[in-house]
Amino acid sequence: MVLKRLKCCFCRLKTIDVDLIFGIEGQCEETLKKDFKTAFEAGATQVSTYPFMIFLC
Repeated sequence: MVLKRLKCCFCRLKTIDVDLIFGIEGQCEETLKKDFKTAFEAGATQVSTYPFMIFLC
């Protein structure tokens, strides 16, 4: 349902940038691959990735 709503919004825009965070505990490579696929299937024109970081004081 969420994907359907996103596709509806995406059709109105020329550029869709999706940010994905990797390195989250429990996340595997297959999950990240699935997220990439889902983003592009939904209409993303660009996908950026960022490592998950924990900042300790």
